[in-house]
Amino acid sequence: LVCALVTATPAIENQLFVELKVDLALLFIQISTLIVFMKLVSSSRTTNEIIPKGAQLKFLILIGILCGFGLGIKLINMFLILTLVGMIWWSKKNFLGLIGILFISLAALLFVGIDDLSGLRSYHLHLDILGYSAIGIGFICLIMSFVTNRQSFLKSAIQTSIIGAFALLLFSPWIIKNISEQTHFSIRSSIMGKSPGPDISAKQIIRTYKDQKKKGE
Repeated sequence: LVCALVTATPAIENQLFVELKVDLALLFIQISTLIVFMKLVSSSRTTNEIIPKGAQLKFLILIGILCGFGLGIKLINMFLILTLVGMIWWSKKNFLGLIGILFISLAALLFVGIDDLSGLRSYHLHLDILGYSAIGIGFICLIMSFVTNRQSFLKSAIQTSIIGAFALLLFSPWIIKNISEQTHFSIRSSIMGKSPGPDISAKQIIRTYKDQKKKGE
């Protein structure tokens, strides 16, 4: 009833049927993902098995499917996925593993080029060094987690792998499409796709402006 009332408001109706905002569809997917994730956490408290089975396995698969759909709608859903993965490691009280996942997530965001959405990536210094350092620290923390708390590590890693595998499976058609449109392979373009506008940077705009200004003089 609450959902029906919210959907019936003029602002939401305008965005749904006139402006056709994809954000509302993404919001529905994300709320559904969170609901299923809470059910997963509840079911995990009643079992100590390393390999998920039954309802727990179904919840993990469903979360992966929803995360993949969300990525297909908007890449910003990646932040929810990384948050859920962090919560899985946190719920297992595997804090070293959590730190490792956070550093690896930071490196993934840098290598994919999410920070370039603002157009300021070219002004960030030593991104490669930062990315590789984050990966190194992340793997060191994961190795330490495996050594100190092997059972918790395996449970967290298996759950993360199941979610990641099904999310990637659902998002893979977009990756295949993006790769088919490339002339030169790029990880960033494979994930984010071809830019709808011309491939131009702020430096190119400034340089072109100065050249045109000199010609005018």
